[in-house]
Amino acid sequence: MNLWTSTARTAALIAALTAASAHAATLSINAQPLIDLPGFTAYTFNLDGDGFRLNGFEMEFLASELNQYNPLGIETVFSDNNVFLENLSLNPAHDTQLLFNRNLEPVNIVTASESDRHLYGTFATRDGSPALDVTRIVLPDGAAAEYSIGTYGQGMDEIDWFSGRIGDPNAVIQPLDWQPPEPEPTITNVTGELSLSLKNVQRTAGMPGYSTYTLEMTSTGEVFALEVDLAGEAIHQAPLPGLQSVFNNLDIPMVAAGIDPASDTHLLFSQDNYPLMNIFEAHEDDQHLFAEMLFDRDQRYLGGDFIQVVLKDGDLAYLDLKVYDNVQDTQKFKKVIGQIGDRDLVLVQVPEPASLITLAALALIQRRRSA
Repeated sequence: MNLWTSTARTAALIAALTAASAHAATLSINAQPLIDLPGFTAYTFNLDGDGFRLNGFEMEFLASELNQYNPLGIETVFSDNNVFLENLSLNPAHDTQLLFNRNLEPVNIVTASESDRHLYGTFATRDGSPALDVTRIVLPDGAAAEYSIGTYGQGMDEIDWFSGRIGDPNAVIQPLDWQPPEPEPTITNVTGELSLSLKNVQRTAGMPGYSTYTLEMTSTGEVFALEVDLAGEAIHQAPLPGLQSVFNNLDIPMVAAGIDPASDTHLLFSQDNYPLMNIFEAHEDDQHLFAEMLFDRDQRYLGGDFIQVVLKDGDLAYLDLKVYDNVQDTQKFKKVIGQIGDRDLVLVQVPEPASLITLAALALIQRRRSA
């Protein structure tokens, strides 16, 4: 009759983990870089009972990162499933685990668990062993683990405890209940079928300390209408007496007047490109450019070079753009154009719910760069 019943095993383990008296066991750790898994090291923990047969264990490991294999969600706290790992072409020697095979020796588990940073087990074996490998911890380079190991043997008067650290001494090991911070929301330049992005930035010819920023719009659909609102403390405008160059239809007169169109802030299309475009409002000054336009059903806006903005180094402009795909659909972009710190430019889009009617100005703190 098998006397190693669950109740008997649990009682033996509880006795093993609550007794008190003299030290007997020793712990050794063998670190072995894994030749067939470059960048990883396996740490094998061995307990020697100094003549006592060790059969009660409580082991806990907390790491910055552990190499764990859990194919199909199968637990590999112990070595029971190593054959399964091999069948999946996974090397068990690369897996962090407690080196006890319950298929070969009865093991009474009080509790056991594992994760990508934690391995824990409280358990007892029936027969015990005077010396045995108890755990393999596999760490990637740059990682570390802290351990706490308690063991008890038949005839011993107390639990022997060992604690320490393995791996990179500079690695940070977070508490067990630590959760990584939520990632910042991703901001993209794409809303639906439209995108508004920077095409290029160039130093403005003949104007030291100024840059010309060109933005491009792409669309896979049809744009029904646009509302453009550009604001800034100092938006450079090339003067043409008595004329406003909100669109690019004055590029030729500018060249004739000896003015480089690349030095003027304006939209990069006009009724020359879209003869049926209906302009409701268009005006500009050295701090503002505003335009509202409607495109004919047979001549929708197709995208392309959209606007160029000329700014002095250290100045910013704020672009609020509303794009109508059809009568009801509105997509909105908010962008900051200019330079931040020692970078040439920053473009930021903040997606807006379609139900919003107006766009607020977007403020950024910026550091002036020398020309």
